[in-house]
Amino acid sequence: NVDLLVSSSVSWMKGLRAPPGVPHLCYIHRPMMFAYDRQADFLANYPAPARPMLRWLSGRIRKWDQATAGRPDLYVANSRYTADRVKELYRREAEVVYPPVAVNAYLDAGRQAPAEDYFLTVTRLESYKRVDLIVEACTQLGLPLKVAGRGPDLARLRTLAGPSIEFLGFVPDAELPSLMAGCRAFLFSAEEDFGISPVEAQAAGRPVLAFGAGGCLETVVPGVTGAHFAEQSTACLVEALRTFVPEQYAPEQIRAHAAAFSEVCFRSRIQDLASELAAGRRG
Repeated sequence: NVDLLVSSSVSWMKGLRAPPGVPHLCYIHRPMMFAYDRQADFLANYPAPARPMLRWLSGRIRKWDQATAGRPDLYVANSRYTADRVKELYRREAEVVYPPVAVNAYLDAGRQAPAEDYFLTVTRLESYKRVDLIVEACTQLGLPLKVAGRGPDLARLRTLAGPSIEFLGFVPDAELPSLMAGCRAFLFSAEEDFGISPVEAQAAGRPVLAFGAGGCLETVVPGVTGAHFAEQSTACLVEALRTFVPEQYAPEQIRAHAAAFSEVCFRSRIQDLASELAAGRRG
C-alpha cells in the first residue's frame, strides 16, 4: 500500500500522477527553466539550425507543464524565490523548506583552518552562472582567485583570466571543506533558486559576496554573513570588492547562521509536512 507520493522536481517529476486516493507532495527546486525564463541559455547549447524546432518543442512542454500544475496536492519549495515562481507560473501556494546542506564537515574545517589570502568560487562552469564577472573583476583588481569546477564555459573563462586567477578543475567533495575554510571570502555571481555552495562557505565561517537575487537573498545576511552586489555586471562587482572587507565578519556568527540549513533541519520539517499531508490535514 502507498500512503503518500513524494517527488523531487527540477522539471518533469511534479507532473507524476499519483494513484487514486494517494496524496502527492512535490519538493520543487524550480519550474523547468528551459521552458520559461532561461530558454535562451538552453538553446545556446545546440546548433542554430536545430533551435527553431527546440523552441517549438519547449513551447509544447510549457503547455504540458501548465496543464499538470494541479497534480501535486502540496508544493514544498526549496526557497521563497522558488515559491514565488510556483505562485506566478502555477497559481499555487508553496511551503518553503530549505534544502539539506551537509554543513558538519564545513563547520569542522572552518574551526580548524585559518583563512588564507585567496578568494574562491565553486560552481559548474556554465555561461548563465556568470563566473566571467568574478574572473574579470578579480583580474582587474589583481585579487587572487581560485575557481573550482568544470564545464563548457571553461575555455572562454581562461581567455578572460589574468595571472591572479587559478583554475582548479574538478575538486572532490572530500577536499571542498578545507578549500572553503581557507578562502578569505566566497564569491557567487549566479541567480540561483537556492545555491548550495554559498551556504557551505558560510558553514566554514567565511563571508559571501553574492549577486543580490534568487536564493542568496535568503541565505546571505548583509552585514552579518556577507554582502550583495546589485547588478550582474563586472563594474558592479569591482566596486563591491573594493569596499568588501572579509575580516570584518565574525566566523562563529557566520557558522551559526549556516547551521540552520542542516540536513537535520530539513529532515524534521519535511517529515512534519509529509505526515500532515498523509493524515489529511493539508492539501
